[in-house]
Amino acid sequence: MKKRIVGIIFLILVGALFVSIPFLKQLLSEKIEQKLGSNFYYSYEDISVSLLHRKIEFSSLKFAYPKDSSNLQYVGEAASFSVEGFDFMALIYSQSLDLGKIELIQPSLKTRLKQEVNQREKTDTLNLEQLNFYSFIEGGLNQLKLGELNVQSGHFDWFYGSQDSVWRMIDGIDLKIKDFTLDSIVAAENNGWFILDDFTLNVNHLMEKLPDSIHVLTADSVRMSYKDSSITMANVRMMPRFNRNELPGVLPHQQDVFTLKVSQLELNYINIDHLIYKKQLFVGEVGIDGFDLNVYRDKSLPFPHIYKPLPIPELLKLEFEMTLDSVLISNGQVAYEQQNVGAPETGIIVFDQIDAILYNLTSSEKQVDKYAHTVLNTTALLQGGGKIDLNVDFDLLDTNGGHRLIGTITDFDLSDLNQIILPLTHVKVKEGKSSQTSFNFYASTFGTEGEIEFRYDGLKVSLLDKDEYELRNEKRKWLGSLFLNTLVVRESNPKGNTLRIGTIQSERNTEKSIFNLWWEGIASGMGSTMINFKKDAKEVKIQ
Repeated sequence: MKKRIVGIIFLILVGALFVSIPFLKQLLSEKIEQKLGSNFYYSYEDISVSLLHRKIEFSSLKFAYPKDSSNLQYVGEAASFSVEGFDFMALIYSQSLDLGKIELIQPSLKTRLKQEVNQREKTDTLNLEQLNFYSFIEGGLNQLKLGELNVQSGHFDWFYGSQDSVWRMIDGIDLKIKDFTLDSIVAAENNGWFILDDFTLNVNHLMEKLPDSIHVLTADSVRMSYKDSSITMANVRMMPRFNRNELPGVLPHQQDVFTLKVSQLELNYINIDHLIYKKQLFVGEVGIDGFDLNVYRDKSLPFPHIYKPLPIPELLKLEFEMTLDSVLISNGQVAYEQQNVGAPETGIIVFDQIDAILYNLTSSEKQVDKYAHTVLNTTALLQGGGKIDLNVDFDLLDTNGGHRLIGTITDFDLSDLNQIILPLTHVKVKEGKSSQTSFNFYASTFGTEGEIEFRYDGLKVSLLDKDEYELRNEKRKWLGSLFLNTLVVRESNPKGNTLRIGTIQSERNTEKSIFNLWWEGIASGMGSTMINFKKDAKEVKIQ
């Protein structure tokens, strides 16, 4: 009899459960919509409710925010969206919600802004700040707690206006978050964001078209770890979107076009809390391995008369606080290539086997108060031969961008400089060797000032036509070159027991980069040493 009564009670409970599930589905749908607010659209193919496991699962979920036509719009879908450890009564009757786990399978999200990509004056990040995470639950919930969030195989796209092409894409997103909390107090203290205990983010591939409309940035195997305080990326690329023969039809004027390849990029000792909540970036160590940069400029295009500020003073003007305590570069190469008018081929100068350490790159006033210098130490090979050893010390308190360069270049062929000298002087180095060149000079927004000890031997030069890269008149070429080598150019330094120390002095061309400023300074010192009638050099006796 007792067994029969227990069986009847069990059947009644099971029946009540099956009867109640459709009612719960309807009630949950109404409550979810009520708590998400009227401006959040969502739909789904089916909803599965398990009272036993306290689990709700939506299949073929679609959503959009906001419903209205505001500037920013999110549209997304997911194959599956499930919530475990669900307190049904809390959702229906309470203003707080405590969940065990949320899982999103194959979510996709499209973000569209009305403003066109080529009309952006500020970064899109500023527009994305309109979205306050607390706005999703404001008025419906006072607090949301989550033990674990798991996102698998996600894909996000960003669009501008009516453009169909994607300007930012993240693919293969796997995200795990633990102990997530969001409420009104947390949102107020963290710019609408949440707090959490730990997370890991893995991305297979990301892409972004840069605001200059010329370059695209990509990376593979991106990993971000909260507990490890690190971000790693593989195969980082910044590539031009156009071939070189297409650039004259795309660019309105001369512009450096970059091709950058980095095998491995590591950011360690990151303060991720400051990055998320305060929008401040502090990285203890940046590691860059396999760095390969090509800079190309087509000089057949009009020259842009645009002021180019020095980089460090501009960095200090940023509203975004950033500090990279140390940047380590290994196994690098930089090539500067330019197509000169009338030249049969591009001129190129290559620096390879670059190893460098950069200390205290910052835009933070607090960091400047602690240490008012950014220091670069680097070694490299010039054109595969001459060894460069360079130290640059930037004074962060100097509003004129003042910095000092101390360096040496040893054992290089002077003809390696032709790619730089030819466009400036139309004088070609035929032969000559430098055993050592040492320089020490100060540079700022006004120009350069210092000294150079340029030791070389057997210098021979050839005069070229002003408009051509080779003289047609051989007699004129021979006479001009003879005049230069006999009366103008000093063949060797030291000459006998007399060493000439050149004076570095040049005015800055404010329409050109900091690297042009450095080269103009060094070139002025070399000219002071090599040209016989230059009076600004000093001569010293040596043994």
